[in-house]
Amino acid sequence: MGNKPKVFIFVKPGVDTFVKDVAASLSDRYSVKTIYVSTNMNDIDVYMKEADLCWFEWCDELLVYGSKTALAKHKKIICRIHSYEVFTSYLKRVNWKAVDKVVFVSDHIREYALSETPGLNKGQTTVIPNGIKINDLDFKERTKGFNIAYVGYLNFKKGPMLLLHAFHAIYEKDSNFKLFIAGSFQEPRYKLYFNQMIEKLGLQENVIVEGWQSDINHWLEDKHYLLSSSLLESQHLSVMEAMAKGIKPLVHNFVGAGTIYPEEYIWSTLDDLTSMIEKGSYNSLHYRRFVESNYEFTSQITKVHDLLETIIAQKNIYTIYRNGKQTQFLLPNTKDHIQRIIANHQVFYEEAMLMDIKNRVPEDSVVIDVGAYIGNHSTFFAQHCEARVFSIEPNREAFDLLEKNVQLNGLENKTTLLNHGVGKELGKGSIVGGSEDNMGMSQLKGDVEGDVVIETIDHLFSELNRVDVIKIDVEGMEMDVLQGAVNTLKKHKPLLYIETTTDDKLQLVYSFLKKFNYKSLKQFNATPTTLFV
Repeated sequence: MGNKPKVFIFVKPGVDTFVKDVAASLSDRYSVKTIYVSTNMNDIDVYMKEADLCWFEWCDELLVYGSKTALAKHKKIICRIHSYEVFTSYLKRVNWKAVDKVVFVSDHIREYALSETPGLNKGQTTVIPNGIKINDLDFKERTKGFNIAYVGYLNFKKGPMLLLHAFHAIYEKDSNFKLFIAGSFQEPRYKLYFNQMIEKLGLQENVIVEGWQSDINHWLEDKHYLLSSSLLESQHLSVMEAMAKGIKPLVHNFVGAGTIYPEEYIWSTLDDLTSMIEKGSYNSLHYRRFVESNYEFTSQITKVHDLLETIIAQKNIYTIYRNGKQTQFLLPNTKDHIQRIIANHQVFYEEAMLMDIKNRVPEDSVVIDVGAYIGNHSTFFAQHCEARVFSIEPNREAFDLLEKNVQLNGLENKTTLLNHGVGKELGKGSIVGGSEDNMGMSQLKGDVEGDVVIETIDHLFSELNRVDVIKIDVEGMEMDVLQGAVNTLKKHKPLLYIETTTDDKLQLVYSFLKKFNYKSLKQFNATPTTLFV
């Protein structure tokens, strides 16, 4: 497959109609392979290993399985949702934390899905309609006539009873009208009903069921109107194909119709419908241009290309969805303890403590994050606490990741980043210790020849009007940090969340803070972090 990124499309046999053209159009930039999965779900495991991006064409049992594999959290996954899926249980069974982007073909379907699906966040969704290949549909200027087309199955979703009575209302105005149906009955009761009512209404010569057509472009050539009677559609592609040929649409006001089609194309009552034919204008070029401007295939594929490029470029980026908000982290080393936990579980590290802080501080609070590492805590404070955050991280490698993660989430205006150490006095230091498995264990040691500037909390933040929280995680240097923050503690009396690695160090902190009337309230985390108030 060469050096192109590998995009594998997972779909069940027989339901790839919408994705075939998409797959073909992607092949110039990507190595595209369509994986047809029927019953052997192990095929998903096999091909997900090889793919750079996994595209699930429907939200069905394939996505349910794929999103729960061990590989899912480390792969880029896109799902496309059309419409039927949102009325099934599939959406509630998917592990949405593993899905990078959910592509809906219309906004009203997206909004319904979001309202009904816990765990699915709007931030991970987008809308890209199905495109119409207008150059495959012969256009000609048309005028009013008597041939009305219907294209599609005759099933409950398409409103077949309404279709028949809508046409009957048209026929009552002028018996020259004929209804031509390209499709078939999916339910025998509808066929029985049609046969009965066609005879009862005297429409035997005017309703012609012609079955599925292999060349819809040719079949539509002598038609003047396309009639829709659906209850709900994502787009109603047959309407758009007819419009591209210059045929006037007669669109029933299905759920979402008003967000897709202009009002002049929509009918709500039978009187509306007959008036559209009798009194309405007929402008073939206008119909064609509507499709060309809004739903032309090439423009929609360009959106797909842009989306794929963005997602594939986000190598080593993991997403957390919480309370309707999306947080992304660049995690290049998942051997590292903290990075591994975020990547594998897609939750904030030390989340219980973070939630405790959120529940204790008002919005617009000021939080000082001492030992910010890669930004796990700082991004939470800025996003979920709506806080003003000062993030202090002396380790240059960790600081670079902190900076990228703040930028990745657009939090530059809420977060001030300081590549300093903090201690009991001004000076210099060096970073020692730490490992590939736990870079967060590195320590800052005083060193007059070191390349790390050491500040004090009091010196850095003497002009702040408020400080609500100070979180301290400095691998044994917590007493130095506190001794350099005496004035801040006296002036602002912030909540303190302090990690201590041994009981002896915790006792030193207790004794020191007691002089400022602090007391311990509770503890968090595997390495004890104590809340002092």
